[in-house]
Amino acid sequence: MTGCHAEHDELAADVEGHEGVEAAWAAESFTDQVLFVEVPDDRDVPDAVIDRLAAHGLTGASEAYGIASGDDSSSAGPVGDRHQHRFVDPEASDWLAGRAGD
Repeated sequence: MTGCHAEHDELAADVEGHEGVEAAWAAESFTDQVLFVEVPDDRDVPDAVIDRLAAHGLTGASEAYGIASGDDSSSAGPVGDRHQHRFVDPEASDWLAGRAGD
């Protein structure tokens, strides 16, 4: 596990304890370090959580991929009675992309 992944695991645990957040976890793909946040379907990710994630270099996945910006920059859609959001760490993603080419 990379240091970055461990940091994101800790951040996810902290975010999951925030009021209005149902679940949060970190995941790593071949090219991305992603932090998932699920909130009740009728709520948005709390601003304090978005600010905390931004302070750690994470941005909405759709914005990072150039798909959407603004309020929809992290939305991944509904999952049951929750709404899932994805946040990407572009710095870690750059490192992972370089590692994938090894």
